[in-house]
This record gives sequence, structure tokens and C-alpha cells, in this order.
Amino acid sequence: MISLVIGLIVTGLVEQAEQRPSLAPMVLFTIVAGFVVTIVAVGLLTSPIRPLLPWWSIVVANALAVLLAGGYLLRSRPGTWRRLSPFAS
Repeated sequence: MISLVIGLIVTGLVEQAEQRPSLAPMVLFTIVAGFVVTIVAVGLLTSPIRPLLPWWSIVVANALAVLLAGGYLLRSRPGTWRRLSPFAS
């Protein structure tokens, strides 16, 4: 359920950045900050089972989720990468 809410929030942020390109840097910062906060929160909440769930696995799982969701978002919304990335020319 939490993953769905996070996904909806990120999709809403991307939509705002598409409509107002001047917000794109803030949106990127917010998404990266959310990634870091998620890793730290999961890491702290799972500290009792650290031997079973090491930090690297939390980072890899979140990075994989970002890549898969980002790939889907970019495929389903053509032109998003070009509009949001100042480096994509």
C-alpha cells in the first residue's frame, strides 16, 4: 500500500514538472531525497533483522524499484525524459 502511495506521489510530481519545466530541478531533488529517506527508514526499521537484511540489499532493492518504475513511466509518457532532463538533447 505504501509503495502505491509513493508511486502516485512521484507520478504527480513528474506530471507537475512536465507542465512546468521550471520545477524539474526541484522535482528531481525531491525524488532523490525520497529515495534516500526510504532507504534510511527501511534500514532503521529493520535493524533487529540486519543479519538477514543487510544495507546493500535495501539499496539494491530500492534502486531496482526506481529503475523499473522509471522505465515504465518513461515508456508510457513519451517525451518525458527530454522535457525533464536538461542533459537529454
